[in-house]
Amino acid sequence: MIRKQEIIFIVISCFLFSCGGKKPYVDCRYFWTGKFRLNSKLDTTVYIIERNHSIQMETDSKTGKTIPVKIKWLDDCTFELEAKKEKIDTALAFENLVVKSEIVSGNKDYYIFESRTPGYDFLYKDTMWLLSK
Repeated sequence: MIRKQEIIFIVISCFLFSCGGKKPYVDCRYFWTGKFRLNSKLDTTVYIIERNHSIQMETDSKTGKTIPVKIKWLDDCTFELEAKKEKIDTALAFENLVVKSEIVSGNKDYYIFESRTPGYDFLYKDTMWLLSK
C-alpha cells in the first residue's frame, strides 16, 4: 500500500515524465533548470521546486520543509528522481524511492508530466508551472 509520504514524493518528483511513447511538442531540455510550482492534485499542497541539471530542492508550502532530490536524466524528456537519503527526516518513509517521470506535453509556461514508481501500480499526471529560469 502506498503511504501518503510516498505519494507526496511522487507528486513532487513528478517533475517528470513517464514511460509512454508519446513525444511532447516542447523542447524538454528547456525545463531541466528553473523554478517551478506544482499544485498537487493529491493533497492540495503547493510545492515550489528549484532545479539545476542534477539536483532539485522541493519545498512544501504548508510546512516550509525542503527536501533535496537527485535527478538522473535518461533522455531529453525522461528522468528519475531519488530523495537524498542523508537529507531526509527519518520520520519520512520515502527514502530510496525512485520515481520515473516523462514530460508528455507543454509550452514555454508549463509542462504536463506523468510519473510512475517501479513496483507500484500507480500513475500520477499533473502540471508543472515555470515561475522563472
